Amino acid sequence: MKRALGLKCLLHENEPARFKKGPLLPALICCFLAATGYAIELGDPAPPLTINAWVKGVPVDLKNTNAIYVIEFWATWCAPCKETIPHLSELQQKLKSRNVTFIGISTEPAQTIKPFVEKMGQKMDYTVAADKAETTSAAYMNAFGVDGIPEAFVVDRKGRLVWHGSPIIGLDEALAQVINNTYDIEAARSLERASKLQDEYFKLVSGAAQSPRADTLGNQIFTNLVKAPHALNDFAWRILTDRAIRQRDLTLALRASKSAYETTQGKSVSVTETYARALFETGNLEEAIKYQQQAVDNADKIEYKAEFDNTLNKYKRLLREKNNHGPKR
Repeated sequence: MKRALGLKCLLHENEPARFKKGPLLPALICCFLAATGYAIELGDPAPPLTINAWVKGVPVDLKNTNAIYVIEFWATWCAPCKETIPHLSELQQKLKSRNVTFIGISTEPAQTIKPFVEKMGQKMDYTVAADKAETTSAAYMNAFGVDGIPEAFVVDRKGRLVWHGSPIIGLDEALAQVINNTYDIEAARSLERASKLQDEYFKLVSGAAQSPRADTLGNQIFTNLVKAPHALNDFAWRILTDRAIRQRDLTLALRASKSAYETTQGKSVSVTETYARALFETGNLEEAIKYQQQAVDNADKIEYKAEFDNTLNKYKRLLREKNNHGPKR
């Protein structure tokens, strides 16, 4: 059920897809792109769009004030990108009156993009452009170290780049907050910093030798994610389950999962199960059973409930075995 990054397919359009599961968000599907070094942070002015050709719609200048822009990087050969097109078209129609403009940018030649867009017709009902020598892609994708498409970026009314992520997961919520002036840029920066720190953290804990630097990074990640319980939960779950980890910090996983549970007030079954798993891994079987039972009781999908129940039965069996083989009184 849980925390699968989904599937990733290789960049080359003519190469057979090779699929790999990852540890985090469900149904996030990407296609690999190359990345090199630009530097930019959320809240900085959005880089200009350097466009070779505007394939559909009128040219866009990000300097226009009081407008919100969604810039999505995609490709005609990318199957997951095609899946996002109807959703983006729907959002464009829904939010046009709120002065939100969607722009799909591909690094392919205009002569490749145009027939695809014409065939899509009204199903692709937003502005489409061909990047110029991958300049715009470098300024956005590479700057944030993003190696997959589709990827969307949101520019607010002040011309600041304030969000990036999957066009399917998180975009709708972020846009609603930007439109209503409730978007928390500082919280977004904390999430972004934590994401970058996690790359180094998991590399260190996957090594043979224990690293003091990993302890420092772990605490920094916790601090950056403490107000983002679902991201903190994912961090804890990866510590608990990633098979590549050789220096597993169960104390940090327990602290992170407990914080996520308390912040969500036990209303997220995924967070609750992670907390139960951390309790189990740290030897507290009785408490693990208590919270795993809570996850089972609150699961609203049959397949999740069955998976959680299997884990609960495992914990109960291990507790019985522990009690049966414990010291006699």
